[in-house]
Amino acid sequence: MQMKLNSILCSIAALAVLVSCDKTVVGTGLPAESCPIAFGGNLQAETMVTRAAVTVGLEEVADSFIVTGYKNSPTGWQDVMNSYRVCYVSNTDGSSVTNSAGWEYVGQGPDQVTKYWDYSATEYRFMGYVPKSATGKIDYSGSISQKKNGVVLTLSGVPRIAISQSGVMTTPDNVTVTERDFPLISRLWHGPAPQNEPVRMEFIKLYSKVCVYLMRAADVNATAISGTTLTKSGEIPLVGTVSVSYSIADTVASISCPDMTPANLTFNDIAAGYMVSPNVPYPLYPQYLLLADPDNQSDYALVCDNQKCYIPAELMKLEPGYCYTYIFKLTSPDNSSGTKSTVRSTNGSMDRYEVELSDVLRSVY
Repeated sequence: MQMKLNSILCSIAALAVLVSCDKTVVGTGLPAESCPIAFGGNLQAETMVTRAAVTVGLEEVADSFIVTGYKNSPTGWQDVMNSYRVCYVSNTDGSSVTNSAGWEYVGQGPDQVTKYWDYSATEYRFMGYVPKSATGKIDYSGSISQKKNGVVLTLSGVPRIAISQSGVMTTPDNVTVTERDFPLISRLWHGPAPQNEPVRMEFIKLYSKVCVYLMRAADVNATAISGTTLTKSGEIPLVGTVSVSYSIADTVASISCPDMTPANLTFNDIAAGYMVSPNVPYPLYPQYLLLADPDNQSDYALVCDNQKCYIPAELMKLEPGYCYTYIFKLTSPDNSSGTKSTVRSTNGSMDRYEVELSDVLRSVY
């Protein structure tokens, strides 16, 4: 009986060795590559204080992503995988040692084999992007090239998208799209080799969403401002190519736009009956999804009957994955503050107001 019990215990111990991720080879003290690398994907989580943080699986909007990784080994930085395709198949979680929550890379591309953690490496780095959408509505292409000091991701042919008052999103070619068609890029994943955990890649939508609202103070006559002409002053550089650099030295990706094309936001005029309630922000349509160069912005202005209210350039550094809400307020000359225009008369009446930038909000969209 004792011999049988010992045999069972030995079998359990042997099984534990097979399923665990040992850091060393017994008797040598050398690192062992016995724990396979696996991946998962999430969308960027909500960050506004007023809304709960929600983790959304990448599988909600995409069924694959491309990932590249490298490690800092005792002999220096080395490639781990180059442009591996990771695919999602529902109800396959745990079907292989590299399958995490349905995401699998082994066999999903040429020569894609199981990769193992190297516990002698001090740090790993992974970055990726979602390739061209299955619908093909947004015709962009991506490529990853490895440089001496890191990796450069290039996305070409990314269009500007406009949102109508009813929420319909269209490309410049009037193709209706949804968020499932948006290009997605990952944040840089970096850190030491984890224990029995997948690499959870966080992806962000490449576009910046811009919303402009207008409201009036209680002492500004709503009737007097109807018919006010709203235009713009200044251009927002848009691009068709995005270059994302993931360097060895930095932990934050650097985004640049090599082929800027200037463009403008346009707004509807104030109609009669608009802004009925004071101190309530009213949207100025259309809204926009923009692919804007964060490092090449200038002052932007809302123009009310030739009077300008500027958004400083530092508040126009739009980052992908975020919604920017600019709220302008019409105030009486005696009660305004902040960035405002010159006092003016409206429609020949004695009612006067100034326009100022009241608030700027940023949130994940």
